[in-house]
Order: sequence, then structure tokens, then C-alpha cells
Amino acid sequence: MGLRTKRATEAFLVEQQQAAYRAYEEDYLEVVLDSVPLVYAELQAALSEKVRRSSTRSKLLSMTATRDELEQALEVEGIERVCLGFDVAPSLEWSLKNVRADLVHAGTGGVGPYTGSGVKVMIADLGFKEHDRLPTPTAANRMDFTDAPCDITEGCCTAAHGNMVTGVVFCQPGEDDFVGVAYEATPVWAKVFRLNGGNCGSAEPFPWTEFCMPAFDWATSAGPTAPGAKVINFSARGDGYDGHDVNDDTNADSLTALNIDWVVHARGATFVHACGNTGEESDPEGRVQPPSGASNCLSVGGYDDGDDDDRSAN
Repeated sequence: MGLRTKRATEAFLVEQQQAAYRAYEEDYLEVVLDSVPLVYAELQAALSEKVRRSSTRSKLLSMTATRDELEQALEVEGIERVCLGFDVAPSLEWSLKNVRADLVHAGTGGVGPYTGSGVKVMIADLGFKEHDRLPTPTAANRMDFTDAPCDITEGCCTAAHGNMVTGVVFCQPGEDDFVGVAYEATPVWAKVFRLNGGNCGSAEPFPWTEFCMPAFDWATSAGPTAPGAKVINFSARGDGYDGHDVNDDTNADSLTALNIDWVVHARGATFVHACGNTGEESDPEGRVQPPSGASNCLSVGGYDDGDDDDRSAN
């Protein structure tokens, strides 16, 4: 099969899949509109404000109730299933200690005190949504390198991964223990990839030479109105394409690696890349993702130490 035929076939399959998704969503919404309002009204009549409906496009209802109230809710016709909820909590206070950032902030770990003050840090990601614990970059320090239909600081589900990464670096001090590892740094923001059909959990593959390298070039450029970032954080992985093995791009002579080395040497920037969160079971070969093959890239992988703050072993 020729390359043109292969791409045409793939495009056709994607089109058919998207049509199937749209049909499913239309059928699902029809069920929601027909059944949920009646069930919701009956539950509210019985349990009042303890029942909530977070979205008019979903069949899911949430409820905080005692055992007796739960039994009462189960008697309502139309309830198909009850799932017990669970508590969630942020973990920034643990990750901060795991990398000894709290000691660096205080100057008690042999270096510092350093908080990122005076340093411009560039985040290349989906974008972000403004938040009271995150500093908003100035207009001169943010740029959208995609053709996404919204501004970099607007919703469009950009808050998911983009805000997570931004929070790790820039989270401002508050009444809790959460604070970013470089919370006094100056943010520089570049949107280099966009969402796949509006799905907050899935990003489209992005062209490296079209989006990423121009963003890194812009962020590290110097001049009166240029961002002049000295640190780049890039938390995205490279993927294979058209039968191309992604491992071909993990060596130091690959295009992506040479691009990163140029940014480091020509602009004096520090480049940090999240090389992948895959564990031994999902990737027995322990492969990293490009551009972590660059000789001058700081490559960081995901890990889980069970939130253990026992520093006596080191």
C-alpha cells in the first residue's frame, strides 16, 4: 500500500469513527433529556439540596446522604446504579518535599535560598486557565503557536494538563502547604498543541517543526520586548508516525535532539523534558520519549515512592 493510499485509508477510518462518536453522543443526549429530569425532580423532592446535577449532558447525579437517605433514593424508579464516592486531595506538598524544593526555598539544604526570583521559566503545553493561585503571564510573554479557536488563557479545557504543569512550577503561597518549586519565577507561556475534538484528556499529535521549535526560539530570544526565558519545561512525548519507530528519535543525533542542543548552546537556556511516565509493565524496555535523547536535555521521568518523606536513607 502506497503512502498516499495509506493516509487516505486512515483519514476515512478516522472520519467513520468520529461519525460513530457523534451518533452515540446524540443517542446518549436523547436518553438524558428523556429520563434524567424526572428522576432528578423526584430525588430532589425527597432529599432536597443533597442531590446535585453537575451537567445537563450527563446521566450522573451526585448525592451526599445518610444510609437511610440512600435507601430512600434507591426506591426512586430510574436509578440504575449507585457508586460510593471517595475523597481526593492534591499532592503538591509531597512532590515538593520529594525533590527537596522546600529545603532549597529555605536555604537549609546546602544551597539557596532560591525561589525562582529573577528567572523566566517557559511552559510549553496546552495553554492554561487563569487561577487565583497562578500568576498570569503578560501579553508579551504568552503566545499561541497553534490554530486553536481560542485564546491561550481561555477555557477550551486547557486547564487540565496546562494548569497542572503550571501549578507545579508557579503555585503561589496560600493558607496551605502548597507552593510551586519556583513560585517567584516569571512565567512565559506557549501553546504548542491542542485538544483532540474538545476531549480534555486527549491532545492531538503536534508537528515539532511547526509548533515546538518556533515556540522555543521565541521564548528564549533576547531583546527589549522578547521573553528571554532561561528555563524551558516541555511535558509532552514524541510519537511514531507512518511506521516510523519513535526510538529513532531518542538518540543524540536525531532532529529533535539537535534542536534542543541548539536552544541550550545558542540561547543559554536550560531545557527540561518529561520523558514519560510509563512503568516496567507497560514498557519493559524502559524507553524514553523524544526529545530526551538530546545530550544537553534534563530528562525527568515519573515515579511513585508512596509519598514517603523519610530522608534518613539519603
